[in-house]
Amino acid sequence: MNAEYRKQSPSPRGIRRGVLLLCALALLGICFAASMRWRGAERISTNLPTPARRVAPVREAAPKSPFTSSQSSTVPSLVPTDRRSVPQELVTRLADPNFFSGGVSAEKAEQLKLSLRQLVEQGVAAVPAIREYLDRLQDIDFASVGAAELTGDPTLRISLLDVLRQIGGPEAVELSLQTLRTTGDFQEIAYLTKELAEQIPPEELQAAALTAATEALALAAKGQLGGRNVSPLFEVLQQYGDESVIGVLEKAADKWTYYATLALAGLPDGGGIPALIRLAQDPAITRVGYGDLALRPLAQAAQHYPEAGAALVQQARLNGITDRAWPPVAASLAGDYIQYGNQIFGRTVPPADWSQDQIHQRVALIDQMLAATSSDAGRQALANARAIVLNKAGK
Repeated sequence: MNAEYRKQSPSPRGIRRGVLLLCALALLGICFAASMRWRGAERISTNLPTPARRVAPVREAAPKSPFTSSQSSTVPSLVPTDRRSVPQELVTRLADPNFFSGGVSAEKAEQLKLSLRQLVEQGVAAVPAIREYLDRLQDIDFASVGAAELTGDPTLRISLLDVLRQIGGPEAVELSLQTLRTTGDFQEIAYLTKELAEQIPPEELQAAALTAATEALALAAKGQLGGRNVSPLFEVLQQYGDESVIGVLEKAADKWTYYATLALAGLPDGGGIPALIRLAQDPAITRVGYGDLALRPLAQAAQHYPEAGAALVQQARLNGITDRAWPPVAASLAGDYIQYGNQIFGRTVPPADWSQDQIHQRVALIDQMLAATSSDAGRQALANARAIVLNKAGK
């Protein structure tokens, strides 16, 4: 019996082979599952913002005293001395905070502009030196040293980005696009989006611009980018946005109601109007300020999108427009439109230069709202708006 059992039992070598085979199969299964999980995560990550990699440059302040004891009281020269390292020396001198100490005089501004022109003249040879400075994530705020109006640029980095624009070519465009994909500075994102419009394919620019704006906005919402003005981001989202940004803008309205509602009103083809209507009906939004932050952009959009006008009539009927909100809402109905302060991409709302048919349509909308509201403040504001619109018809 024992002999028969030994004969039928597998050998130790066979057992080891079986165990090894099972281990190998298990390992392959684990690797396959991990691979599928990694691929799934990769697919998801391409559809979600990754704000952790986006950083805003640090803006340096010039020294309070114009010069140290070892420095001359004359204006530091920005003219390079070694022709073999002209681009690097120009950028180094431009980035020297000592040059901006004591403010920027007309003489300094001319030297600054001369150095920037010299960088442009260097052509593609200047790109590595500019790249090196941009990679340092440092900057000089021209406004704080009195150079913004004299140079026409808000910061040194934007001046250097403008140099790249003037140089042109694949190397300069590549560096500009790389900066758009990594910078957390709101002005740079808007500037680069505008300047790259004629240099890269529209679909590539839209993808890069929307990613940059949404990621930077996510960081700003967490307070990670300081108290900088975020309006350039909303201009980018309005200019290049599609249905993918509607949720982003609607959520952003909790913190930046004015900018978010303007952007929703200005999205192409009225894509943001349904979300704007929801905000106009949201008590949390109507309690902000005069209660007009969503209603006024809605009134501006009513000229082109009938659903916006119908929503205004409904709010008037439901007494959803407060007495304080009526004057600004009526002002928009009369053609007094609000928009962003900077207007990086030009006018962000259509001009109130109406045809006779449009004037009649606007008067008809005002009359519907007059019939719907029971508010004395509303009737008075609407009557004033009606008179202004009719006056346009007589011109």
